[in-house]
Amino acid sequence: MRKLFLIFSLVGLFSCAEEKKKLPAGLLPPAKLTSILADIHIAEAQVEEMRLSPDTAKVMFNRLQADVLKKYGVSEKQFTKTYTYYLNNLKDLDKIYEGLIDTLAMREVQMSSKSGDAGADSAKTKKMPDTLKSRLMQKSKARRDSIRSIDTLK
Repeated sequence: MRKLFLIFSLVGLFSCAEEKKKLPAGLLPPAKLTSILADIHIAEAQVEEMRLSPDTAKVMFNRLQADVLKKYGVSEKQFTKTYTYYLNNLKDLDKIYEGLIDTLAMREVQMSSKSGDAGADSAKTKKMPDTLKSRLMQKSKARRDSIRSIDTLK
């Protein structure tokens, strides 16, 4: 009797476990998307810091975004398809943005530690201003929060 109870308990536990969701073909893996989004958010913050006219800022941002996608070997179509998928799966997008915030925080720590090295080359260790870093983190958190609020409306 105990063995039968144990077997049913295990079957019940495994059936309740969350299955890993398979992504449709042609989408970027979540880790790669997180890295791309981190670079895109940094590019966006850099453009905002330049205080350009809206038209010039848009051209500059599009160029920087294209550079980011090229760096990762991703086409704009593939990036858009992946991001659209996640917009339609907000719980998954929320997880991506949680990872994004962690990635940005980790990059901040790395940049801070590099800037503290006495022999560091200043061209290699571009220190992001504190205000830029904090605005970037706030934007990422705000986007994640807006995704959560949209998800609760459904």
